[in-house]
Amino acid sequence: AKELLNKRASIFSSIDDRESLNLKNILDYHYGGSNFIASFMWKRKKEISSDSKNIAIQGEYIIAYAKSEEIQLLSEPLSEEYVSKSYNNPNKYFPDGKWRPVPITVSKGLSGGGYTYLITTPGGKKHNRLWAYPEKSYLELLKSKRIYFGKDNNGVPQRVIYSHESKGQPATNYWENVATNKEGKKEILALFEENIFETPKPTKLINKILKLTSTTNDMILDFFAGSGTTGHAVLKLNKEDEGNRKFILVEMGEYFDTVTKPRIQKVIYSDNWKNGKPQDDNGSKKQIVKYQTLEQYEDTLSNISFEDPNQLALARKDYQIKYMLNLESRNNNVFMNLEHLESPFDYRLNIDGKETNIDLVETF
Repeated sequence: AKELLNKRASIFSSIDDRESLNLKNILDYHYGGSNFIASFMWKRKKEISSDSKNIAIQGEYIIAYAKSEEIQLLSEPLSEEYVSKSYNNPNKYFPDGKWRPVPITVSKGLSGGGYTYLITTPGGKKHNRLWAYPEKSYLELLKSKRIYFGKDNNGVPQRVIYSHESKGQPATNYWENVATNKEGKKEILALFEENIFETPKPTKLINKILKLTSTTNDMILDFFAGSGTTGHAVLKLNKEDEGNRKFILVEMGEYFDTVTKPRIQKVIYSDNWKNGKPQDDNGSKKQIVKYQTLEQYEDTLSNISFEDPNQLALARKDYQIKYMLNLESRNNNVFMNLEHLESPFDYRLNIDGKETNIDLVETF
C-alpha cells in the first residue's frame, strides 16, 4: 500500500496483541521507524470474560504509520463532557459562549522570555509579575473584554477563551469510549435483520480515524473491506461535514455480494435502518458507486483451450507451457484479441463455468 499513498497520507492497521509486535516490525521495515505515529489501544469490548489464561481481552491495537515524517494527526474537537467540566456558562461579562480563564503569567521555572510590568485590577489591587504578553497586547485584551480578574475583581488577571474558538485537543493513544464490536454488530443487525458477519468494526471507530487523518476531499482505501464499515463511515462523515471524500474498498470474501456491497447500497438510501428495513430515505444522496470484479488465476485457466496440439508437445515432456500459450492457444479470449475491440461490450469469458460478458471499455 505504501506506493499508493501520497506524501501526507497515513496507514492504520488493526491487530490483536498476539501479532501486534510482528505487524509493527513489518511496518517499521516498509515505512521506517521514524514514520511511526502511535499504537492506539482501542477498547473493543466492555464485558469481562476469561478469554486466554484467565485474562479478559478487552482491547485491540491500531498501529499507525505515516508516509513521511511531516505528517501530524489533526486535532480532535473538544468533547461535550470536557466543555461541561472545564468551561463556565456565559454571563453578562463574558456573553459570547462557554468560556474559561487561562493564566497569562510565566512560570518561575521557565527561563527567558516574558514581560515585567505593573497591572492594577478593577478592585485596585496591584500585580507586578512576569507576564506572557507585552503590555500593549495585554491592553488590547483588556479593551476587548478578554481579561478575568476573579470573582472579587482583585485576582491575578487571566485571559478568557471561548470553547468555540478552540482548535481542539490532541488525540490520546487510549480509546476507551469510542464504540465497541457489539455496536458494530448492532449496525449489521439493523441493516440486515440477522447477524450475517461475525466481527464488524463499528462506524464510530472508523469515523474517529477519518477525522484524525482526512480532509473533505481525500481518497480513503481499505483493502480488507470486510463488512464495508469504512465505506459506511465515509458516507456518514461526508453527510456530517458536507465533504466529498471518496473510498475504494477491496474484498475477496464470498460475502462481498451478500454483505459489503448491499451495505453500501443500503446506507446510500437511508441512514436509519431497523430489522433490515429503512425508516426513511434520508441517506447519502447523489452517489455513484462502481464495483469491479478482478480476473482470478482460476478464471484464466478456465479460459485456456488448445487447438491442434503441436506434436512436439505430445512427444516431449519438457515442452514448456509458454510455447503452448504462444502457439496452440493464441486465439483464446484469455489473451487480448484486438479484433474483438470492434465490439468491446460483447467480449465473453468463462467465469465459474458460465459464459459472462466482460466490459472491456470499463476494464481498460
